[in-house]
Amino acid sequence: MKKYFPHILIILHTVGVVGLQTEYKDWFLALTPVNLIITYVIALLSVEKKLDVKFWIVFALAFVVGFGAEWIGVHTGYLFGDYEYGEGLGPKWLDIPLAIGMNWALLILVTRSLANRWVKNEWGQTFIASILMVVLDLWMEPVAPTLDYWEFVGGVAPMKNYLGWFVVSFFIHAIASFLGASKWKCGMDKVIYIVQSIFFIILAIASFL
Repeated sequence: MKKYFPHILIILHTVGVVGLQTEYKDWFLALTPVNLIITYVIALLSVEKKLDVKFWIVFALAFVVGFGAEWIGVHTGYLFGDYEYGEGLGPKWLDIPLAIGMNWALLILVTRSLANRWVKNEWGQTFIASILMVVLDLWMEPVAPTLDYWEFVGGVAPMKNYLGWFVVSFFIHAIASFLGASKWKCGMDKVIYIVQSIFFIILAIASFL
């Protein structure tokens, strides 16, 4: 089954890109949480080590801290700037889509797994993984308003947003290091990161055409 994971991810995101360019855009947008859940499950099933208690603690931490940081950002303007969420990411709690917490947990796993492959030092892994988080956010920001994910006041994400992403990511990854994240290996890390990056880059290009 695992050998089909790359194909599933590529097909899901390809269908999404094409569908979002059609008159059925709203229907495909409604499937965004489903796409995220499938990607999330594939990532978990691809972890090359037994999912112990520490792993789930980090996952829960990533969800809670990521969700909490977004709540602070939306309700105070701190951390990321002034912005609010639309309806594109599905059901909300306290004005924050539940999918956002899941997305933080997913990306923490993927970026840390990638960093672990490239660097042996734990602080180096933490730094590289956090940079990878920010790079992916760079691809998402131009597309987010057009997909009704979220939108910043003025229409453009400020530098504060990227700095905030790095700080929150670094905080989560630093704690994760003490809980064994340096040993994480997700077989689908490259595929998920590349496919999601290409997905948002293509949508960004399409929005300017």
